[in-house]
Amino acid sequence: MTLFTDQTVYRKLCDLHLEISNLTIKFPNFEMYELGLLLRGTSIAAPAKFAAGWNITDLNRHTDGIEQALIDVRSTIHYLYIAYRKNYISKKQFEYFRENYGECKKILKHLLDSMQKLAKRIKRSKALKRLIPK
Repeated sequence: MTLFTDQTVYRKLCDLHLEISNLTIKFPNFEMYELGLLLRGTSIAAPAKFAAGWNITDLNRHTDGIEQALIDVRSTIHYLYIAYRKNYISKKQFEYFRENYGECKKILKHLLDSMQKLAKRIKRSKALKRLIPK
């Protein structure tokens, strides 16, 4: 099984977090512990939650990690939008992050769909095994 650090989506989420950390340093001082903190928090939580659920044999816990990462990605995009509306970041910066987080969302959704389909197949397989006499 591969490590979570080998996953493209994990590395991309980490890279985006580092960019956001550098970006929020330029926010007004009063925003460093408000909007800046929220942005840094959700942007670091997405890869952390993805990593926490990786390679767990319990598919429910694995899908939970992906779902939680998706929630943090959506929250990060929201906070970036607020930063854009407050003129802390440019439209170009906002669109850059929205596009890159959008790519991460697609990958995470694909992984989630795959995990959910696998869980259904396993469930059906277990149900069939109970029906077959020994």
